[in-house]
Amino acid sequence: MDLLLLRIVWGQTSKEQQMSGLKLSQLAGMWSKDSAFIAYLNDKSPRQSEFVRYGTGSDEIDPAVLIRAVCDIQSRKELDTNRSAAIRFDLEIRQPFMAWSTNKVSARPHSISSKV
Repeated sequence: MDLLLLRIVWGQTSKEQQMSGLKLSQLAGMWSKDSAFIAYLNDKSPRQSEFVRYGTGSDEIDPAVLIRAVCDIQSRKELDTNRSAAIRFDLEIRQPFMAWSTNKVSARPHSISSKV
């Protein structure tokens, strides 16, 4: 089942997917290395813990491990074919991260330029 069919059946995709045509597995792969996603996991995620740090360093847990555990899959590629996993990804990872990202962007102070 490809992403186009997922859009028709489930009706929910992220803005990034719609704009770029990414499969969920590709999006999950990109986010696993994305600094904003890693910051979300470490600071605001319901899965955040003072004992666990997500990231790409040798002393950190790869975010892909979390994605596979939450979605109950062995490989992120299963997000493209396993409906239950795709729904879990959307509800438990994508939506909360997108909400956090949106709030973080809107909370940034706007710079005021003045002409002298």
